[in-house]
Amino acid sequence: MLNLVIAGYWGPRREAGAQCAKRLSGFLESLSKQDELFSRWHALQRGRKEGPELNYKSRPIVLKVVEKVGPVQDDAGKVIPEWGFNVLLWNGENRPREATLNTLCGHYSDGYAPNVCILYPPECMPGMTDSDKMAQILSAVANHYEPDWGGVISTDSRNARSLEPADIYVDWIFYGSKKMFAFENLPPEVQTHPVRGLGSIVIVKPSPVDARKPKDLAKIELVEKALGVEELRLAQRRESQLRAERAPKWNANASDDEFVPPPATP
Repeated sequence: MLNLVIAGYWGPRREAGAQCAKRLSGFLESLSKQDELFSRWHALQRGRKEGPELNYKSRPIVLKVVEKVGPVQDDAGKVIPEWGFNVLLWNGENRPREATLNTLCGHYSDGYAPNVCILYPPECMPGMTDSDKMAQILSAVANHYEPDWGGVISTDSRNARSLEPADIYVDWIFYGSKKMFAFENLPPEVQTHPVRGLGSIVIVKPSPVDARKPKDLAKIELVEKALGVEELRLAQRRESQLRAERAPKWNANASDDEFVPPPATP
């Protein structure tokens, strides 16, 4: 089992519900073209109660969902605007056809949680080991959410390298914003694909990597060195520690584990 997720992460960015709804609606439309298992979605209410099927092609309907179930609350149930909008979606299927999507958009406080778009694809989805197909889905995340970084990544790979949950890291397929990363010094054997002037996707190898294998780990580390990931990772850890010390407790629609990359379980 690969335990792959497709994800994007970005720092504080103040956005209204309408902008978050626009991003979500556009992403779901793009996603529906990748596989029929991404063509139907239900919003999950607080307490994981399933809502009706979401007409994601209607921006006003998506906005109603974002504004109804999305606002993040503190432990007392008070909505905190600077904590953004957290929307959880489910495709209505059971495993192995089940897919879920977790987004946190519009978060701009000093809290520890980054803004995220995390897609947990179905276990049986065709093309799970096809780098071109998975890169297309990651490209949709980058196009619609404009993250700082992201990737097609796995918990197994992270754990094999003893990385912290919130760390930036390169796995099988990586996306980086051109504002954070320079791509000129990448090894010639990796594939790169620009994304609408926003950044680039880097495919480390045609098939999923296994960080427990020295050859795969060496490729990952070579790409990380070229991108300056280690320096960014250390800086991010220091910043996250400072933010965590200042952050109040909060109550989102999902558990804390779903807000840090990569999630432990689908």
